[in-house]
Amino acid sequence: MPQFAEATTKLKELRSHVMMAKLDAERYPTAASTLGIKGFPTLLLFVNGTSQVYTGGFSGEDIVISAKERADVPVIKISSSVEAENFQKKYHLFVLGLFDKFE
Repeated sequence: MPQFAEATTKLKELRSHVMMAKLDAERYPTAASTLGIKGFPTLLLFVNGTSQVYTGGFSGEDIVISAKERADVPVIKISSSVEAENFQKKYHLFVLGLFDKFE
């Protein structure tokens, strides 16, 4: 489906940790069966080796938003200057906020 290709391209542009792959279930029925794929299209999200059935919309934008919400870490709490220095060494682009309450 072209929506999957669109989502893949957008996730790559956003430098997301989410990667997409496709599987031809007719050509690889054993793999499809192992993953519980019973129909087309089936979208699975793997987080830490565990699959989750995707239940969101199927537009490219819907897939990107849902994948980023479920797999990417949106906020990281930094509690010390040492943590901040280590974070800054690891990531070159980020947004920093200082809040009275972390909610």
